[in-house]
Amino acid sequence: MAKSFKTVVGFDALNKKLADAVKRMPEASKRFLDAEAELLKSRAMRHTPVRTGRLRGDWKRTESDGQKVEVNNNVEYAGNVEYGHRKKGGGMTKGRYMLHKAMAETNEFFEEDAEALFEELLT
Repeated sequence: MAKSFKTVVGFDALNKKLADAVKRMPEASKRFLDAEAELLKSRAMRHTPVRTGRLRGDWKRTESDGQKVEVNNNVEYAGNVEYGHRKKGGGMTKGRYMLHKAMAETNEFFEEDAEALFEELLT
């Protein structure tokens, strides 16, 4: 006959786990956002077209404060490459949407990564 096991978890144990998670949350969320921003930055670089390498090499990210982090490119023509632009002789150059594509790829796994963070905090 198989043995059955019961696990009794009271509110005291749950409250202790939650309090511990709240203490660790600021550092964990900072680490999480920094990692997600680094993924976004590397994916944006991968989608960036290369002529001289200047545009691809200028992707930067800020350090997370635990609430937000920014990924940007300050090359003066980055917006023209991202969204497209008019040509002098007429016509349009299509946008390459390098940051948009990178964000779409990152969003695919963001929720899964966030769930893993919460599991880590509650164990």
